[in-house]
Amino acid sequence: MKDVSDMVACSNFSVENYKGNDVNNVLANKFKKRPNDYLTNFEFKKLLIHQFLLDGEVFIVRDNDDFHIVKGIRVEVIDGQKVYKYEENILPYKSVAHIKNIGTSHLNGIGLLDMASSTLDSIANAEKTVNDKYTKGGLLAYMLKIDAHLSPNNKQQMSLITNIQNKLTQTQDKGKTVIIPLSKGYSIESIESPIDDEKIINYLKVYKKEVTKYFGFDPDAYSKLIENDLEKAALYLYNWIVKPLLRNVDEHLTFLFYGEKSSLSIKTRVDLTEYITMKDRITNNYNLVRSAIYTPDDARLSLGKDALNTEQSSKLYISKDLTGINELDTSEGGETNDSKETN
Repeated sequence: MKDVSDMVACSNFSVENYKGNDVNNVLANKFKKRPNDYLTNFEFKKLLIHQFLLDGEVFIVRDNDDFHIVKGIRVEVIDGQKVYKYEENILPYKSVAHIKNIGTSHLNGIGLLDMASSTLDSIANAEKTVNDKYTKGGLLAYMLKIDAHLSPNNKQQMSLITNIQNKLTQTQDKGKTVIIPLSKGYSIESIESPIDDEKIINYLKVYKKEVTKYFGFDPDAYSKLIENDLEKAALYLYNWIVKPLLRNVDEHLTFLFYGEKSSLSIKTRVDLTEYITMKDRITNNYNLVRSAIYTPDDARLSLGKDALNTEQSSKLYISKDLTGINELDTSEGGETNDSKETN
C-alpha cells in the first residue's frame, strides 16, 4: 500500500482542455499547492489512497476553494436521487466526490478491510498467539502439584498456593527470571505449548500475501522485480493498480472541480522514468530525441538539467541524419535508392 500511495503522491497533477493540451487554471493551481489549511498536496494524495484501498471508498468534499477528505458520510437514495449525509446534514450533491472501488453495489465501494476481514482477523489472532507464546518463554501454562488434600480452611496452604500463582504470572514479563521456593510436597510442571509454530508461520506467509491479491496484484512477482529490475517493478505496479485507480480519481475530481459540462478535465500523470537508472534514462532520452518525440531541451529537463533555449535545442530531430524535422524534405542525408539496391 505504501508503494501505491507513494507513486500517486509523487505524480503530476494537470488540467487539459478538449484538445488534450495542458492549460493554466487558478483552482487547480491552488489545489496543487495546498488543498486545504492542514494538508499539503502530497499528504492529501497519500491520505486519499490509504482510505480508498482500506475502505474501498473515499469522500472528497469541496468547500469553496478548499478540499477535504471526510469520513462518516452516508450515502442514501431518496426519490431516486443519491443523497450524501454527514451527521444530520445533507451535503450538496455537486460538492461531494464519492470515489469507489466498485464491487457489487453502486452506493458503496469495497476495500481490503471488507474483502479480507476474516483473513485479517485470522492473521492477527495467529500473530498474537505466536507472540504470546514466546513472550512467556515458549510456555503457555503450568501445573502445580501438591501431595496433600486441598482445604479451603487451611489458610497457610491457600496462602502458599496464592503466592506461587502470583509468582508464575510474573513470567509474562519479557526477559524476567522468577525463582519460586517450594515446600515439601509441592512441585511445578510446565505444560508445553500445543501451538505448531511451523504451521502458523506458513499460514502467515500465505494469507498475508493473499490479502493483496484481492486487487489482482501478485506481491511475490513484484518483490522479485524490485530485486532485479526496478523499471519493470514500477511498470507492474502502475499497470495493475495505480493506472486504473488514477483514472477513477481523475474522473471524480473533474466533476468536483468543473461540473459535468466543462470541456476541462483533470489528468494525473506518473513519470515512470523516475524509476530507472541514470544510464537507462540517458539512453531513453537519446532515443526520444532521435525519434522526434523530445527536443534536446526536453531531454535536458528530463535529466534534471536546465534547458539551453537555443534554436537548435528547441527543434525536433529524427534519426535519419539528425536534421531539423522542418528541413527533412530537402535533406540529402541517409541512404540513396541506388545504395539500397546494391546492398
